[in-house]
Amino acid sequence: MGDFFEELRRRHVIRAGITYVVAAWVVLQVVDLLAPVLEWPDSVTRITLYLLVVGFPIALLLSWFYQITADGVQLDDESARSAPTAPVVDQRLNLVIIALLCAAVILFAYDKWWPRHAEDPSIAVLPFVNMSQSEDNEYFADGLTETLLHALAQNAALRVISRTTVFKYKNSNRDVREIARELGVANVLEGSVQRVGDEIRITAQLIRASDGSHLWSRKYDRKYVDIFDIHDEIAASVSGELSRSLVKDGQPLIPESFATRNTEAFDLYLRAIVEKRKDSFEALQNAEELLKKALTIDPNFTEAKELLAQNTVHLFDTGAIDTESGIASASALYEQVLAEQPGNIPARVFFLIKDIGDALASGDLAARVDAIEDFQSLVDEAPNNVDARMALARLLIANSMGQAAIEQYRIAISLDPANWEPLYMLGSTYGVLRDWDAARDQFLKALAIEPRNPNNVTGLGAISLKAGDAVDFVRRFQEAFELDPLDYETPYAIANLLYELELIDEGDHFRSRVLAIAPESPAADTLAIVRAIRADTEAESLEVARRLIRNDANNRRDAWIRAFRHLMLTAVRRGRTRDEMNFVEEYWPHFGDFEYRSVPWKVGVGRAHTLEIWRDLEDEAGVLRRVGRVEQGFAELNLPMSRVPHVQIDVLLLLGDLEGAIDAALTHMFSHSVLEHLDIKDRFVTPLYADFVADPRIAAALEKWDREFVQAREDVREYLAESR
Repeated sequence: MGDFFEELRRRHVIRAGITYVVAAWVVLQVVDLLAPVLEWPDSVTRITLYLLVVGFPIALLLSWFYQITADGVQLDDESARSAPTAPVVDQRLNLVIIALLCAAVILFAYDKWWPRHAEDPSIAVLPFVNMSQSEDNEYFADGLTETLLHALAQNAALRVISRTTVFKYKNSNRDVREIARELGVANVLEGSVQRVGDEIRITAQLIRASDGSHLWSRKYDRKYVDIFDIHDEIAASVSGELSRSLVKDGQPLIPESFATRNTEAFDLYLRAIVEKRKDSFEALQNAEELLKKALTIDPNFTEAKELLAQNTVHLFDTGAIDTESGIASASALYEQVLAEQPGNIPARVFFLIKDIGDALASGDLAARVDAIEDFQSLVDEAPNNVDARMALARLLIANSMGQAAIEQYRIAISLDPANWEPLYMLGSTYGVLRDWDAARDQFLKALAIEPRNPNNVTGLGAISLKAGDAVDFVRRFQEAFELDPLDYETPYAIANLLYELELIDEGDHFRSRVLAIAPESPAADTLAIVRAIRADTEAESLEVARRLIRNDANNRRDAWIRAFRHLMLTAVRRGRTRDEMNFVEEYWPHFGDFEYRSVPWKVGVGRAHTLEIWRDLEDEAGVLRRVGRVEQGFAELNLPMSRVPHVQIDVLLLLGDLEGAIDAALTHMFSHSVLEHLDIKDRFVTPLYADFVADPRIAAALEKWDREFVQAREDVREYLAESR
């Protein structure tokens, strides 16, 4: 055996083998570096490896039979071995080996320690593939993805693509580097899950997107009862690798696990996420039931409490539950979340919004403007949090800062490109800014992501109505109702439009659906007053208005405002202003005291919408004081009065500025679709408007309004007749 090794040494086989291995490693590293730059497919690296492996025994055989001499490559014989230049050749071979080793060391150091990605600490956790035979284990694979997303997202220095976006790539066979380019991330975590009974196998690999190389990979064979330990172990391993190679200043990423260790509760939580994403009445109710079951199993499951609070907010936002009780429930849940996670962003956003509402109710109208700084601080603290940015954007548009809101929504979309909600809100913002094409574009993008989300469909319908297409509005809302039959506010919207167009029988058809599902809802109250105004006698409509005021109707769909305005403007026409004011003040004693500001929002709006009643109750100086107070309120809200043209025209007429009132009407009312101001004639019949409607310009505008009204009514009537 000793002679054999001596022969290997003499023939330089060992030296050749070492040289080949080092050279092969250098070649692989060079290919690995060039592949992403030259956009080579992954197969190039694999083929290179296969060729180098096959070449290794060939290189050893050649080194056994041949020697490199000063005269070139020769068969190994005594003359080649005894040549005086052989030692020189040996020295040169040693130099080649040393050079290759140096190159290998340099490439190794570059690959491991060169801070190429320090400026882009970003990652996408792709949905883990379910390799099990049973589809029931799909939630298990999704749960692993969810846990890793949750753990990695805890560090503000790391940009983690959200769940809504990464799950778009579920079951996708696309190249990882292509996905990374779409998402704008430097790293991708992917893997698979296989479960047979209580045995599970999980594979995971962290991939550098620029070149497709594996930063880290591991396989886990465990019992299912260890699932949360496996979640934690993978998160810790990935976090450690990211801490070393991505995050600035060497700050370690500390993954935080979900609060539960109960697999049944966790499974219910995952199912609730899927339901909530649909955002329909039925889906939100399903999510609520699932989350409550999860919390029954594990009352300390903090993330389930957070999701239940978010779901509750969506429920009262959509009208599925009463706003007051919904706010109380969400507050209680978020308080528990903050007790466990003081920095929780969604909870802090909720309480900031709630504080604004409380401040407005107490008369602090400037609170909405002042809160911008608080929301901006939250965004600065968590720049990658979509909830914080969307809350800031909503506040900005409420304060008439449309372009700033658009910028925030666009950042939110870039952070979470497959999330329908920021797209929907951006569409709504363009709607406020009256850019119908841009609004439709965003709603269509949101609809492409969530085709069965009724909100995206009604968003398109709302834009059609503002743009003057009543038929498309009805069509879209019918489509949305088919998607979400429990949403009584969809047939409400159709019935409300039909009543305003004086299509009473057709409106009754859709109203019957509201009354069947939610007979005591704000939507039912609003339809009651609108129908009474359009179809009943004046005495009957006034009785409905008094009933709604007496019962302190919820103003979610303007039921209280519509009732109050109808009651008071009719009183002005009939000379009964004092009598009706006495009735109102039985229930709202401070209504007439404009200096008393701690009134509900609807009462403050009611004051602004009925300014002309004070002409019958006070002298001119008193009326002007009230006008000034309303103007001050708009200024404190940072709300241009042109956004509410009815109030703007009232104010200008009360100030004696007839030309200003006419200009405001022509600019901000008659230039819009008739469908945006279907109650114009209700307002223009009081004594305050006598000179206004007599002006030829307004008379001509009203004639045009009449023609458009009739055309819209007939278009809708014909569409409904054909669609039956």
